[in-house]
Amino acid sequence: MKRLLLLAMPAVLALSACSGGTVGNVPPDLDQAFSAEADIVYDGQECTAQIRRMERDIWEFCITDPYPVEGLVITVRGDETKMKMYDMESAADVSGNAVSMARAVVTAYEAAADSGSVVTEGYSAAAVAGSSELGAYTVVFDENLAPASITSDAGKLSVAITKFAPLERDTEAEIVIVE
Repeated sequence: MKRLLLLAMPAVLALSACSGGTVGNVPPDLDQAFSAEADIVYDGQECTAQIRRMERDIWEFCITDPYPVEGLVITVRGDETKMKMYDMESAADVSGNAVSMARAVVTAYEAAADSGSVVTEGYSAAAVAGSSELGAYTVVFDENLAPASITSDAGKLSVAITKFAPLERDTEAEIVIVE
């Protein structure tokens, strides 16, 4: 009987240690598809957008504020960026503030997914820090390990993420603006 107790004790201790662990020790799942609302500030310009990450390097941003560009949809697929508003679409070498914002968000998040380092000190759950062509960045996660913010150390990019919802892969539903 004593042998059985001695053999079972390490397993019991291991299981009890697992249940008492903190969420900060769990790396966040950065490769998931999701939708969310984002308040984005990039290089002094601000907007609110509904965003979707369908898979690696495939994102869609639907600008909901400010009013002059409300309804502008920016789709990023790898190196290709498209803009669409009403029935007009452009797949040319597009640029501008809205496109730069979208590409900055994608660059920081995807770089974190590829090679960021999980950091727990100073955060309630976890953060992923690293660098990309954007510079140094940090993706912070909430207590449920959902993305909560993305910032660049130079202060050029700041994104507050709310209304996070995981998506099934291959989701083709369009973003609909709810007024």
